[in-house]
Amino acid sequence: MNMPLTKIAVAVLVVLLAGTPTFVCAQPGDKEQTAEYRKECPGKEEWAQRHQKIMEELGLSPEQQVLIKEQHEALRGKQKEMRQAIQEKRKALRELLGSPEVNPAAANNLIDEITTLMNQQMRDRVDAILSMKDILTDEQFQKLQELHKERKEHWKRHNGPGHHMKGDFGDQFEGGPPL
Repeated sequence: MNMPLTKIAVAVLVVLLAGTPTFVCAQPGDKEQTAEYRKECPGKEEWAQRHQKIMEELGLSPEQQVLIKEQHEALRGKQKEMRQAIQEKRKALRELLGSPEVNPAAANNLIDEITTLMNQQMRDRVDAILSMKDILTDEQFQKLQELHKERKEHWKRHNGPGHHMKGDFGDQFEGGPPL
């Protein structure tokens, strides 16, 4: 294997492995796990109840609740579009690497596009955290950080080490609010 192709292969592996979505509630592989999965990973109604409980624990005003809900929905929509775009680019990269003749420039271009999208995801998340700090009082933000830390510790206790890989946005912003 020549050197440029080796570098491309290594870069592709890094991008694909580092950017692999690490969702705590990933779909289980067998039917026995399905019931347990549903207990651990609630649906929309349960998430809405949890968010409402957090808002109550924080003592948010109606205005704060509206602002946070708008911010969350905007971020969620944007993140969904970003995830889809990243998945499409990764699929194109896998197809390119699976072809008999690999064009190194095309592979590098796809790697750059994936990296740009992933960087934008992180910027959006940081912007959302900064916006959250503007919406909440210092005390509310501190309480939110405590709730996030408790939730993270709960998952660590129940899922064990290595279940939720480091490197996702939550671990990069230790103590930050869940978004």
